[in-house]
Amino acid sequence: MDLILQNSKPFLAILRFFRTIRIVRIFKISRYFQGLFALGHSLSASAGELLLLSLMLATFVVLFSSLVFFTESCEPDDEVCEHTSNQFDSVVAGFWWSIVTMSTVGYGDYVPKTP
Repeated sequence: MDLILQNSKPFLAILRFFRTIRIVRIFKISRYFQGLFALGHSLSASAGELLLLSLMLATFVVLFSSLVFFTESCEPDDEVCEHTSNQFDSVVAGFWWSIVTMSTVGYGDYVPKTP
């Protein structure tokens, strides 16, 4: 059985290569759709602005998730903490809240409860 598996590795690599080539055919279809061409052109024309937007969004996600974590975290002997449940266990848990809040979806599953 090991001999069969060892001999089939080159065959599997060739098969994987042809699967990847099939994906490239999708991009050839895009030349027939003017809307896709216009979308690609506008994305490439505004790449700098989109990069700046992504960078600012990532910066504010880290900033506001850290802020909500440190605002919502309590000391173990604090009386206010005994009555509220802290949903933000880490800064990474605040990422979801900040992304949902900044995208104005506002699911409401994570809500700051600081009095």
